[in-house]
Amino acid sequence: MSLSIRKSAALLCAVPLLLAGCSSSSATLPPLAPASGSVPTSGSVTAQAPAAPTDFTALVENGTVPCPSPDPSFPDVPCKQTNLAWTYGSAPGTRFRIYRVWIGEDPNATCATSDAQASVVLETEPGITSGHLFDEVSVGGGPLCLWVTAVNAAGESQKVPAQGQ
Repeated sequence: MSLSIRKSAALLCAVPLLLAGCSSSSATLPPLAPASGSVPTSGSVTAQAPAAPTDFTALVENGTVPCPSPDPSFPDVPCKQTNLAWTYGSAPGTRFRIYRVWIGEDPNATCATSDAQASVVLETEPGITSGHLFDEVSVGGGPLCLWVTAVNAAGESQKVPAQGQ
């Protein structure tokens, strides 16, 4: 087989492998979750951004815990632990992103008006619907605002705020 034929065969094989996980059997892909936006793909198939997660909670633990640190010279730095959980019922390959922003001492700032300033602080592996954040204990900073989104190859859902913010 010539080099150009092998390259062509490899490219033809790569697309189905990416889409179907390299299975030689006739596997059926899970249905995509409905979303407001969609991204057209080749042919008549339309990939859609995932639906947003629901029931997002963020519970800050009372007291402090040692901060997880790869640097053993700082073993006793105190942290606040925030436990995160959300519900998602479809598309098992979906990952999730947690966004965070501290709104400071500005009396006019709210979580609802500050979501554009939020940045990603955690991205999960597919299917994980809980996590923890650790923040060093400090003075000031103002209220903490958190959001979760669902992410797949076609895009990202809208941000869902933590309950109570």
